[in-house]
Amino acid sequence: MIKSSPIPTAVYLKPGELYIGKTPVRITTVLGSCVSITMFHHRSQSAAICHALMPTWSGKMQPEAEGIENFKYVNLIIPEMLRHIQKHGVPLKEIEVKLFGGADTFRDGIKRTQIPSVGAQNAATAMRMIESIGLYLKVADTGGPWGRKIIFCTRTGEVLMKYLK
Repeated sequence: MIKSSPIPTAVYLKPGELYIGKTPVRITTVLGSCVSITMFHHRSQSAAICHALMPTWSGKMQPEAEGIENFKYVNLIIPEMLRHIQKHGVPLKEIEVKLFGGADTFRDGIKRTQIPSVGAQNAATAMRMIESIGLYLKVADTGGPWGRKIIFCTRTGEVLMKYLK
C-alpha cells in the first residue's frame, strides 16, 4: 500500500517568496519594512500571497536576465499574482485584496529625512498599483514603527494580524 503525503496545513512564507494555490492552508509570515499582499477569490477559492522586500525594480533588462528574483519587488509581483488568479477567468472586481506591512522599522534613533523609508515606499507602491489596476483593496494596515505577523487562511481569505513591538 502506498501512502500519499499529507497536504500541508501550515506554510511559512519567507521574504521574496510567493504562494499561489487553491489548497486550503494557513500561511504565516513576519513583516517589518516588507509588505504582504493577499489576493482571494471566493467562488474559485483561488488565493495568493507575497512577501515583497523592495518597492520597484527599475533595471533596464528583465530581472531574470540579470539574475534578480522578481518576487522581491512590489511592482513585479502584483502583476504576477494577478496573472495567476485570473487564469480562472476571475473578474478584477471580485478579487479581494489586502495589504500589510511597510513599517518604519529602521529609523529608530536616526534623524528623519525627506526621503520616505523603504517600508513607506513599499506600501505606497503597492497602493498605487492596486488602485491603477482597478482592484478592490478591502483592508490595508501599513506603516508605523512595529512589524507584523500575519496568518492568511487560503480557504476563507481571512487574515489575522498581530503587531510585533
